[in-house]
Amino acid sequence: MTISLEVPIRAEVDFNESRSRFKAIVAAIALVSTLALFPLSTRSYASLRPDESTSDDKAKPRSNDTKSGGNPLAISDQDRVEAIAHNRRGIELALKERNDEAIAEFRAAVVLDPDYVEARNNLGMVFKREGELDRAIAEFQTSVKLDPEDADSHENLASALFDKGRFGDSLAEYRKLARINPRHPQAHYNIGFLLVKSGELTESIDEFREAIRLKPDFVGAHFILGLAYKSRGEIDRAIEEFQAAIRIKSDHISARRNLVDALNRTRRYDEAIAVARDSIERFPRNAWPHWILATTYLRSAKFDAAVGELKLARERIAADPAAARAIQAEYDRCARLSQIDKRFNEYLSHKSKPATALERIGFAEICYYKGMFARSSDEYAAAFAEDRALSADLTKIYRYAAACSAALAGAGAGNDDPKPSEARKAELRNRALRSLKDELSRAASSSQKNPGVIISLIDSWRSDPDLARVRDPAALARLAAAERDEWTKFWNEIDRAEKEARVAERNEQKR
Repeated sequence: MTISLEVPIRAEVDFNESRSRFKAIVAAIALVSTLALFPLSTRSYASLRPDESTSDDKAKPRSNDTKSGGNPLAISDQDRVEAIAHNRRGIELALKERNDEAIAEFRAAVVLDPDYVEARNNLGMVFKREGELDRAIAEFQTSVKLDPEDADSHENLASALFDKGRFGDSLAEYRKLARINPRHPQAHYNIGFLLVKSGELTESIDEFREAIRLKPDFVGAHFILGLAYKSRGEIDRAIEEFQAAIRIKSDHISARRNLVDALNRTRRYDEAIAVARDSIERFPRNAWPHWILATTYLRSAKFDAAVGELKLARERIAADPAAARAIQAEYDRCARLSQIDKRFNEYLSHKSKPATALERIGFAEICYYKGMFARSSDEYAAAFAEDRALSADLTKIYRYAAACSAALAGAGAGNDDPKPSEARKAELRNRALRSLKDELSRAASSSQKNPGVIISLIDSWRSDPDLARVRDPAALARLAAAERDEWTKFWNEIDRAEKEARVAERNEQKR
């Protein structure tokens, strides 16, 4: 069962280079997308274009084939000179954020010279800053028509289309930009970003790799490539990319958080603890390093230590009520598990039994963290039988956690004593399949108004190492034909559900 602390970061475009932002975590234990998307980037106003003509050809008249009947009309030398002057004044005003005056200057420039690509691009950029996306798009589209090989025009149009939510059109423009300038690392990054949004992870990985080849210190590309690998369940590769991002930018918070999560997924707890402790030293006033260290302690069954770190995190997050509530909820959970753990041996030897179904759930969780997966699965099943409401609670992940325990035990993982027989392992895998089917059905019914819910759920299932031995083709090939067919059918259903959810999400974005 993978519990990720990474929260998806909303894709957005601004006038700066791609950058990472830490957002407060608003849910303590939540299955969230492992693919946190980072912003595309576009040019800043410092790159507004005065003119690309040489001093010798500025005085030459330019033809305009956009006027009546497409007949070329000469632009006088004087009009051309005045248009350049208006464009330059517009830039000066835009840099001072005097946008209305800048718009007037750029408009004056294109009235004098309707083919003035630089002025149209600049006018579009100011419209974009003002939030007038339709006007910005119109100017960029005109620029593209005037000069189909102008890279800036395609880049600006792609960015504005992205802001408008027209992701397919934006992707097409970024592809044109990459064709015009194949050595443009940001173009490849943005193509990859948009492919991620459409669920095309394999192709997106190729684009991020190309961005890194062109710019080896492209920290954002290393990071999002790590997220893509993590989403595909290629955790070792993800770890390498997060480590690369941190080597380039040691204070990359999201890379650190994701690195710890990835190390936890592969049960490399000592390394995860080292990264978390280093983060505490670098960010002593922040809550998140203590939180990720607490998560590592929790996963390694060090419940008292987890409680201690969550207490420190709680003290540092007071200014954010939502995050404070989330940390408090996790603190309460770990404290409860710590108390149950003190009676663990009594439960294990049947000298006493959990007083309530919820306490039995806690015992099942502890068994999971201690690697006793078959016992964990049995305790979850017993708890659900005692209180059916527990398995039906959509705000919890008990049924999914139970499925993970059953899948691991069914694969022969863990240190249960005695080890489950082959027949018992088949029974546990079947239990896992039933639980996952129930979870998928519940998620599909609850996500009709928000397709992103099921997309995030499916992303987590595809990347969770706990399900690898009932998901990966090589593992499924070792199963009996009938069982293999059942699992294959289930994962095909997962693919279909994701496609439907993505179509619904795109349709929702168009409204």
